Amino acid sequence: MLQDWPPSALFQATPPFCDLHVDLMSATPVPGFTRSDGRFNVASYTPKGDAKSDLGPKMYSATKDNENVGSTKIHKDVTDAWNVLTYASPADKGADWVLFSRKDTVRVVKWLQTKLDCEGDPVHHQQTFLTQADLADLWGELKIRPYLINQTLNQFVFIPAGCAHQVRLCEGCSVCQYQSHICSLSVYYHIPGEQPRGLYQSRM
Repeated sequence: MLQDWPPSALFQATPPFCDLHVDLMSATPVPGFTRSDGRFNVASYTPKGDAKSDLGPKMYSATKDNENVGSTKIHKDVTDAWNVLTYASPADKGADWVLFSRKDTVRVVKWLQTKLDCEGDPVHHQQTFLTQADLADLWGELKIRPYLINQTLNQFVFIPAGCAHQVRLCEGCSVCQYQSHICSLSVYYHIPGEQPRGLYQSRM
C-alpha cells in the first residue's frame, strides 16, 4: 500500500497533483468546513509557514485485500478528515469502512488490550485489523456495533476525530483472485467545538 503520498511535500505543490488540487477543492462537499481555506475550518486561521501542519490532501493507493488483513489497519486521527475514492478498477465494489463512535473507541482499545495482551494503545499502533469474527465478539461481549460503509467511486466518507476506523478493499464481483487497485485522497480539517458523533457519506 502506498500511504500518505507525497510523504514529505505538499500535495498542492507536487506535480502532477498540483494540477488536480484546484478541481479537488472545488468538488469538496461542505467547503466552509472542509477546505483548507474554509471560514469554519480552524486550520485556515493558523499562521502560514513551514511550522503549519500538513493537513493534506494525501493519496492512498492499495491492491485488493485477498488475505483479509486490511488495506488500512484500525487507527484514529487527531483531526476530522474526509476521504474520496477517486479510482477503482471495473471489477471492484469499492472500499469497506468500519468506523466506531468516539465513545466506543475507548472501549474497543481496552478490549483489544485484553485480547492481544498488550500495553499501550493498539489502535494508535496501527498493527491490527478486526475480522468479522472480532466484530461479532465485540457485539457479543460489549454490545459494540460499528458503522459499516461501502464506499464506491467518487463518494466521500467523513471521519470524525478520535473515531477508530479501518478500511478493506472489497472483493471483485466476478474474479476473486483479480488484483484490483484503488486510489483515494484524504484531507484533514479542524472544526471548533464538540462534533456530532454521526458519520456521513456524500457523493462528489
